Amino acid sequence: MPGFLTAMLAGVAITKVGDAIGAKLDFDPIERGGEIALQAFLVMYLMSLKLWLLGAAIGPLLANVAIQILVTALIAVLLLFRWLGRDYDAAVTVGGFLGFGLSSMPVAMATMDSVALRYGPSPKAFLLITLAGSLFVDLANAFIVKAFLALPWFRV
Repeated sequence: MPGFLTAMLAGVAITKVGDAIGAKLDFDPIERGGEIALQAFLVMYLMSLKLWLLGAAIGPLLANVAIQILVTALIAVLLLFRWLGRDYDAAVTVGGFLGFGLSSMPVAMATMDSVALRYGPSPKAFLLITLAGSLFVDLANAFIVKAFLALPWFRV
């Protein structure tokens, strides 16, 4: 199990216990710390990209990116937004799905943060995308990787 999942589960447990006992938790410092960590991660990631190494594969990569954008946008607009109720929470959730589908979980969080800062919070969307994009995907990946490593031709 990935290490950050324990921190996420601890955060969920602290929030639930706080709600159960009626404690008022101050989320502003938590949100500020998360924003700083997210921005630092994105800067470090983008600064470490070596785009010149992609020269030979740029054509297939661009075709792949175009197809990924098209399929992700179609799924988001034609399916998810309608299935999630066509309301504000659905719009924020679709924004997170687009960020996750086109890049990564930090981009999904940044997308939802920018929408929430402009139009207001959507706790349901943040919970849904965080659980689907982090917890469920990483748990599934752990089992899938373990299953592939168990195959005879993948043994090292």
